Amino acid sequence: MGIFVITYKSERYVRHYYQALRLQLVIKTAYISLVFLFAVMIITITRIYLSLHQLTAINI
Repeated sequence: MGIFVITYKSERYVRHYYQALRLQLVIKTAYISLVFLFAVMIITITRIYLSLHQLTAINI
């Protein structure tokens, strides 16, 4: 009986650990994608700004 309780407890702990790990992985993935999106946005804005700047420079 005592052994059964110990195995049950450890099993539950492992399940919680895996859930926490999965959650951490999801958060990490979301964070990485967010940073990537932010970087792409900055690059795009910079490129648009530079192209507009070149156009205005040519016009002047």
